[in-house]
Amino acid sequence: MSKKDKRLVSLTHTQQLTFSGPLPPPSMLLKYNEVFPGCGERIVAMAESQSNHRQDIEKSVVKSNIRNESRGQLFAFLLALAAIIGGFFLVAIGKDVAGLSIIITDAAVLAGTFIYKRVSQRKELAAKRQVLIPQR
Repeated sequence: MSKKDKRLVSLTHTQQLTFSGPLPPPSMLLKYNEVFPGCGERIVAMAESQSNHRQDIEKSVVKSNIRNESRGQLFAFLLALAAIIGGFFLVAIGKDVAGLSIIITDAAVLAGTFIYKRVSQRKELAAKRQVLIPQR
């Protein structure tokens, strides 16, 4: 073989590991434990702690939303009741047109709000259903 026939060959091997989720694959946890004993258990405990924390936050958000919605419904009821009582009071003192217009307007606003809420809930459920069960 002559010098001209010799060639320098270089071979490089690159490996990339990726994972999705809070925990690495078990083989990687074993390697963590080899380098730092107990590290795998600490990683799992950290993931469990984060999961519990996230669930606690979600629970408090749901409770807060329920409380706020209930409070809003109570205030809306009290406001509507005051308007209707005011309308009847106006009718009682002889201001029939003003009293009836307040009563009718209040009833229309309440009915409109109720209908709007039902329609928006149906649209939201349909959109969620579309995401969960895609059309073929």
